[in-house]
Order: sequence, then structure tokens, then C-alpha cells
Amino acid sequence: MKKELIILTLLFLHSCNPKKYDFKLDNKWVLLTTEINNEDIKDRIIHNQLLSFTIRDKKFYPAIRFNNSDSTVLVPGKNNTKEILYYSTDQSFRNLKFYKKENSTEKSFLDSLFVNSFTIKKDNRNGDVILKSENIKIRMMPAERFANRIKASELD
Repeated sequence: MKKELIILTLLFLHSCNPKKYDFKLDNKWVLLTTEINNEDIKDRIIHNQLLSFTIRDKKFYPAIRFNNSDSTVLVPGKNNTKEILYYSTDQSFRNLKFYKKENSTEKSFLDSLFVNSFTIKKDNRNGDVILKSENIKIRMMPAERFANRIKASELD
């Protein structure tokens, strides 16, 4: 009886530990929420067939694609194109900066959203990341993890 109680206690404690997710900025990330001044602007992000995640052709989520090898990130551009930005993070993975290499005087809506410095908050409970600047908040998740979550919710 004592042995069974110890085993049950250990199983309970193990299930209470939050899962540790790997937060590597690489490949496609789905933008779950995108806010400027606490206003959801996800619908204002250009619907881009190349950089999106669609669930059963009904629910659209914009996406961005990171490439670790050259520190670039592809964001949706005008007319179903992609814009290339660059990014850098500190070693502690607490800060992220998106920037353009060329100096452009013309600022687009996407520039005002992405070309910025963010603090990074990792959510081990949900497996997503929140990027936060002074007035911008972006919650995102790796596309593969997002797809697995959608598949799991269909089983409920």
C-alpha cells in the first residue's frame, strides 16, 4: 500500500511540472495575436498565400518565417510577396530586434509593426512566445506545434 501511494504521489508531481519547450527562432511561426495599443490588428495584416497558416480553409493566421543560417525573417508583403527583414537576439533570448539593412525613408504598415525591438516572454504552459514593445504585442507559436495543437483539439 505504501509503495502504491509513493508511486501515485510521484506520478502526480511529475504531471504538475510544466513542459519545457524549445524556443528556437527557425522555420515558420504562426502569429496568434497581433496588437497595437491593445487593439487586435491581425485582420489588417496582408493575407499572403506564401506566409500563412489556414485551418480547413476557414480560419486564417498570418505567419512569418525565420532562417537561422542568415538571421533573416520573411514577413508578408504587398501583392502576395515577401519582405525580408533581419533579426538579432541576445544570448539570454530575452530581447529580439527586427531591422532592415537598407535605410528606407518610406515606412509601410509592416515596418511599423515588425521593425522594432521587443522583449521576449516564453510561455512554457502554452508553448508560445510573446514579443512586446512599447505599444506592440505579438503572440506567436512555431507552426508545427500549432498544427499539433489543432489536431489534438479535434480529438476532444
